[in-house]
Amino acid sequence: LQPLFEQYGYWQKAITLMARFQSLAKQFEDWNAVVRYKMHEARYWSFAEEFKRAEAILDSAQTALQKIEDLDTRKRREAKVLNVLAGVFQKQGKKEEAIQTFRDEILIEEEIGDDRSLAIVCNRLGKLLQSQGKLEEAQQFFEQGILINEAINDLFSLSIGLNCLGGLLQEQGKLGEAQQAFEREIGIAEAINDQSQLAIGLNCLRGLLQQQGKS
Repeated sequence: LQPLFEQYGYWQKAITLMARFQSLAKQFEDWNAVVRYKMHEARYWSFAEEFKRAEAILDSAQTALQKIEDLDTRKRREAKVLNVLAGVFQKQGKKEEAIQTFRDEILIEEEIGDDRSLAIVCNRLGKLLQSQGKLEEAQQFFEQGILINEAINDLFSLSIGLNCLGGLLQEQGKLGEAQQAFEREIGIAEAINDQSQLAIGLNCLRGLLQQQGKS
């Protein structure tokens, strides 16, 4: 049911379903599941643009979070809660709150060594910082995400990170470096046969070349 409700935007039905799951999870004292269903419920409230309700749900998750006995599991779940909360802040235009929440998540991801999640949040934070005009700091996070994806050989995410970095470098007027990033992205997209990312990279490179008068 959950994917069906998400596909068609039946947020109230999805919220009701998550509440029922929470009730069952509490009966079994499965606190990790309780927090997970609260996260989903908060997302659905945010999709319904009931942001205060979403924040309240995530705040209420803290009690169940502390009941998770395994420390590594608790840390991983806490990082995911912060990720959802940052998204809720971002949807409201609370960019500084979102930035700080992403930073808090990064500290946990680094502590537990979840490289895949760390790379994703680095990219999200980089985009947010870029939108705030904090370009040098944004570049640091894009580059951190790229290094992680290289290390874990996640070529799809690597191509996305390179596209983000290329756009940032172009915005900074570093056109030669931007071109290198786009060309590398294109090469990776071709290697993994990702036609969507390939089209994005080619379009960005074309725009960059036109900007330099190399049409």
